Amino acid sequence: MSCRQREIKSDDIQFRVDKDLLGEIFNDSSTQIAIQIPKRWVSIQRKDDSVLRKLKAALSFYSKQVKIKEVFYDTVSNEASLSILDISRWSDADLKQIYKSPDSVFNQAKKWKSINKAEFIYRGIPFFQYILFNENYVNIKLITNGATNSSSKTEFDFILTQKEYKKSGKKVESSIGSIVPN
Repeated sequence: MSCRQREIKSDDIQFRVDKDLLGEIFNDSSTQIAIQIPKRWVSIQRKDDSVLRKLKAALSFYSKQVKIKEVFYDTVSNEASLSILDISRWSDADLKQIYKSPDSVFNQAKKWKSINKAEFIYRGIPFFQYILFNENYVNIKLITNGATNSSSKTEFDFILTQKEYKKSGKKVESSIGSIVPN
């Protein structure tokens, strides 16, 4: 997982995957890809509906077009999460704006010190990656149409405290590296 800005059009990116750090598999039927969730991360819907309602309210401020597919959180630290979002309703113009100027979309409130972007293909699946940093958090965003040319678009959002990122970065890399077409 690199933080520098780059564009890789071929399928030559590699992730170090430690299967011992991975748990359940999430199959996304709309993009026809599967991802293994980090070990000991569970669906937030299994924990507390009020937390999910707060998250939905926060996301609706960000974009009314976002639909939450699933949210997982780290049961050990409670300082890390993965949101799987349906962003299919975002227009091509929205996505072009994100690609052209991610800061204007993801950092309107100026809460992030930096945003690094990359474009790559992994296991035949094209991704746009944005890594947002500030003194407290790291947010890794992966946006893809998946393994097909369908109009469905999904965003995977890993959000961790800086402390947890240093401890669990290998879990996140393993999870991203587990992505496969299904």
